[in-house]
Amino acid sequence: MLQLKAEPDADELWSEVATADPGAVAELYDRHGSEAYALAVRLVGPASAEDVVHDSFLALIKNPAAYDRQRGAFRSWLLRVVHNRCVNLLRSRRSAPEDELQFLPDPADQPPEQVLSSLAASEVQSALRGLQQDQREALVLTYYGGLSHSELAVKLEIPLGTAKSRVRRGLFALRDMLSSPGLEARP
Repeated sequence: MLQLKAEPDADELWSEVATADPGAVAELYDRHGSEAYALAVRLVGPASAEDVVHDSFLALIKNPAAYDRQRGAFRSWLLRVVHNRCVNLLRSRRSAPEDELQFLPDPADQPPEQVLSSLAASEVQSALRGLQQDQREALVLTYYGGLSHSELAVKLEIPLGTAKSRVRRGLFALRDMLSSPGLEARP
């Protein structure tokens, strides 16, 4: 009887990456590259997303010991690495946006396989526009601009407690808007 070999999970593939197996790297990229790219597009836009994902995979290949399977799943860890690189890129840009919603992706620019993500992004954009100006600015600069609460306080020239409060009130208002009738909150 023919036995099919089970596909290795991401942790097993990562072990092979540590031994410099190029096939393992390709398999991990095939499995997680599009999701990593989608995250990067949402955070830094399509112009920089490919570079961020490429740099993330290169850094991980150069330092395979950075991943510890005891601390969580490979997918989550990889997406955190991509997120951190996006935040670093956004922080390095540091230019004051004329329209703070420029960080949000335009749903029309996304490929068909991201239609659901585009719909969710469109709902979030609409909800963000419905927030008070100070809350919207705080959320966009924090979550899409990559600023910490301390950096937000400095940028807006407000006390740290006020910056934290604006983010918190904005998140609560955003949650309420996205879960209200007519807008279906997505997991």
